Amino acid sequence: MDAKITTNSIMNDDNDMALRQEGQDQARRCQEATLEIERRRVADTFENPLDLIPRGLLPGIVQYVQHGVMPGGFLRAVFANDLFSAFARADTESRAALFYICQFVYNSCPGNCHGSWEIVNQWNEAGGYQGRRGQAWSFSEISKIDESALAAMGEKNEQG
Repeated sequence: MDAKITTNSIMNDDNDMALRQEGQDQARRCQEATLEIERRRVADTFENPLDLIPRGLLPGIVQYVQHGVMPGGFLRAVFANDLFSAFARADTESRAALFYICQFVYNSCPGNCHGSWEIVNQWNEAGGYQGRRGQAWSFSEISKIDESALAAMGEKNEQG
């Protein structure tokens, strides 16, 4: 009887190991497929990186870079490279897009407008890109931002 129990135990252990291995393989394949989908999505949309950023943040980004107008707390923390604060201040949509927002700031915004709180304050005091260079920031994707959103942001900043 003991030999039969031992044989059954070994068979059950082998079955459990096979099932466990099959589950791990399936989880790995699922993870690889998810990563590939994400890679394709980023590659397909990287021509227009603004597609990955919540639309409500774009006026704040443009106004800050262009004119040095301080954005809200979340974007200010992103530009200051204070990601702990940015994460704490982010709404759900911004939190989900934080990687893409940081990628856009790093790859597309002037290098001297982000990196620390001191840099953000200096950029603000200098009047942004236009104040430092006397010309408009020429990121080609700006034209795709809703002009009415930018106008509304400008009116809000003029009022106070």
